[in-house]
Amino acid sequence: MTFVYKFKVRFSDTDTYGIIHHSSFFIYFEEARYSFSKKVLKIFDSDTFNEFKFPVLRAECNYRSPLFYDLKDYEVKVDLQLFQANRILFKYTINKSGDSKILATGKTVHAIVENERLCLSIPEKLEEAIKIAGIF
Repeated sequence: MTFVYKFKVRFSDTDTYGIIHHSSFFIYFEEARYSFSKKVLKIFDSDTFNEFKFPVLRAECNYRSPLFYDLKDYEVKVDLQLFQANRILFKYTINKSGDSKILATGKTVHAIVENERLCLSIPEKLEEAIKIAGIF
């Protein structure tokens, strides 16, 4: 399952060269990941907001083409994979909406924390949410 998060580049995301600063890509990834977790997994509602946390263990971005402040719609495609027994891997692809040209790819690896405790395996509630979402 691929989730699509749409966004517009903000002027504050640009650097002195008029292109999107490299650090902004990680903000787009994070916004997409949070939206995915809330809308698809449905684990960040008011009852479960503090139950699960996914601290980032590793993050990377491969820049293929610059993004500009151009008032166009962009999108981040998000895919989730279980990684090892207790890790989640999110993969990201950024492109302009309606255009197949890939502008950037990335991934983040996360630990799973449930009720302030590091999980040694995927928690049952999270595994159920993943299955209900049709990811596995």
